[in-house]
Amino acid sequence: MINSKKIELLLFSYLIASIIFPIFTLSLYQNYLNPLFCLLIIFYLVWYYFRHNIFNLQDIKYSFIISFLFISVYLALGFAFGFGKNPYSQAIITFMKNVTHYVLPIIACELSRIYLINKYKNSKKALVLITIFTTLIEINYGIIFNLLDTRKYLFRYLITNILPLIGENILASYLVYKYNSTLPLLMNILNKLAILALPILPNLNGFLLGAFKLLRLFLIYIIFQYHYIKKETLKTFLSYLITLFLSTILVLFMAGVFKYKPIAIVTGSMAPTFNRGDFIIYKSLNNKEVEYLNKGSIIVFKIDNKYVAHRIEQKISDGESLYYITKGDSNNVTDSIRVSKEQIKGVYITRIKYLGYPSIWLNEYLNSYKKG
Repeated sequence: MINSKKIELLLFSYLIASIIFPIFTLSLYQNYLNPLFCLLIIFYLVWYYFRHNIFNLQDIKYSFIISFLFISVYLALGFAFGFGKNPYSQAIITFMKNVTHYVLPIIACELSRIYLINKYKNSKKALVLITIFTTLIEINYGIIFNLLDTRKYLFRYLITNILPLIGENILASYLVYKYNSTLPLLMNILNKLAILALPILPNLNGFLLGAFKLLRLFLIYIIFQYHYIKKETLKTFLSYLITLFLSTILVLFMAGVFKYKPIAIVTGSMAPTFNRGDFIIYKSLNNKEVEYLNKGSIIVFKIDNKYVAHRIEQKISDGESLYYITKGDSNNVTDSIRVSKEQIKGVYITRIKYLGYPSIWLNEYLNSYKKG
């Protein structure tokens, strides 16, 4: 019979180690200490608690179906955003090393979740604490410590990694508590193995990747709800699907996937046409469409990694290249830099007043801090 005090002490020690050691010796922790802790937890739980088969056919089936859908949709995004080489090497020795680094912690964490939730199943407070505990274990504190010198990159890491991680742990605890499911364990193992094994991966920015992870969680939730709920609540299930669809469209729109794209206006150079804090929508143009732009059109172009929306004052062609002279409506002089057609991203369509302020304030806050 398992000694609950020993396993809980081991899990607590693992949590403390995962917080302290990566800050001072990340390489030592990843290569030796973390795998050792995980192996101890897995061995202890499997030997004393999971000696009988804990998996059922339904969980295995669902894990393969959902993982296949996740990988398929994930790879499909590559056709929209392009593919890049997988940063994880597929060489056998390196692959096995990556499995040790990334898959063992998943197994240890999920087995711990199943054990703890089943032990404290009658306490909702314990369920919350277990979810917090498993979330804290999975956070990479070494990365957070290295990002403390800038708000911008720390915030990006929190949004693209920590927020989906919190959602994943809430859903995993819910599935184990509500349905005694091993789906989170099986699915996370399959997903991670697929990511490690694929030679190419989609080139997704942090925002898109984080949003995709959160939408995936919502999809898993409604699949389970549909499987277990009664028929009279089918309307609720359909409302979940509609919400998921609309959320996906919104995320893709904000990420600039569609022909019509959004940006927030930072300055008042185009007042009164649109002002600082307005949210404008522009239509993206190809090189052929750009050539038909004329004086008076408001274009969105990119200079020094910044988007600018100004009006065309003059169109210049030297026979080989095409350039545009632009000017803000409230500026007294034209812009000093000529805009090439390659720099033009699109043409202004409409604005939504004040909706851009949250983005501006957040960006200014994140860029205002420097350590020291």
